Amino acid sequence: MQISICLALVVGVAAYAMNAAAQGSPDVEESHASSSMPLGARALAQADAPTAPRLGDVGPAAVTDPAEPRDGASDTPNNADEPPEQDLSGVEIRVGAGYSRGVGTFRYDDPLARYARDSLGLELLIGYRLNGYVELGGYLNYGAVLGPLLGTVTDRCAAQDPCSGDNVRAGVQVAIHILPAGPVDPWVSYGIGYDQLRMDSGHVGGEGTTWEYVDTSKGIEIARLQAGLDLHLASFASIGPFLSYSLGDYVHFQYEGLVNGSPQSPYDSNDGCNRLHGWLSAGLSGALTL
Repeated sequence: MQISICLALVVGVAAYAMNAAAQGSPDVEESHASSSMPLGARALAQADAPTAPRLGDVGPAAVTDPAEPRDGASDTPNNADEPPEQDLSGVEIRVGAGYSRGVGTFRYDDPLARYARDSLGLELLIGYRLNGYVELGGYLNYGAVLGPLLGTVTDRCAAQDPCSGDNVRAGVQVAIHILPAGPVDPWVSYGIGYDQLRMDSGHVGGEGTTWEYVDTSKGIEIARLQAGLDLHLASFASIGPFLSYSLGDYVHFQYEGLVNGSPQSPYDSNDGCNRLHGWLSAGLSGALTL
C-alpha cells in the first residue's frame, strides 16, 4: 500500500516536470529555435526582427537628445519680425529762408547796422550724409538788404534816395545730426567761406548834380555756426527752425561811381578793413534726402 502511494507521487511529479518543460518560456524557445536554424536563415531573421530605438536613430521611433535643438530651431533669437536697419546715408538738399541782422563793425569804426542792418535771405545747402550722423557739403546764401527800404540807413544812402544792397555768402560746412532716425532730429553745423556785401546807391545833389556808386566789400566768413531742429515728415523729408551766427572780416573793398553819368576811376583799398562783423539769422528750412 505504501509502495503504491510512493510510486503514484513519483509518477505525478515526473508528469508535472515534463509538462512544464514542454511549455517552456518564449525566450528559451527563441534561443532553442535560433540555435537550431541554419546560419543564413538566422541572419535574415535577426535583420527582420524589430529593434529598440537608440539615441541618434532617425525615424518615427527615433530618440532625440533633449540638449540638442529640434529641426528648424536655432540657438540664436529669431529676428525675422524685427524691421531692417534704416540706411540714412545719401545726398541731402536743404532750402531755407530767414531774417538776418547785421552786427559788429563794417569799416573803420562804423557799425555794420549803419549800412546794412536788416536782410531777408534764401539759402541752399547740398551735402552728403555719410552715415546719418555726419554730413559734409556746401552752402550758398543770398540776402537782400532792407535797410534803405526801412529808413535805417543814413549817410551812405538816405531814405529818399534810390538804394539797394545784397549780401552773398558761400562756403563749405560739416553738420552733426544728433538723432537722425528719431521723429525730431537736433543738428549743429560749422562752416567757413566767402563773404561779400554790395551797396548800390544814388543821390541828387545841388544844381542838378547826380551821382551813384557801388561799394563792394569782400572778405572771409571765419565761422558760420548753426543749430536747428528737423521734424521728420517722412524718412526722407523734414522741416524745422534754425538759428545762425556768422562771424566775418571784410579785407578789401572796391568803390565805383558815376557823376552826372560819367564813370569815375574805381577805387580799391583795404583801408579801414580787418574789422570783425557778424550776421544773426533765424528762419525755417526744409530738407530732402535722396
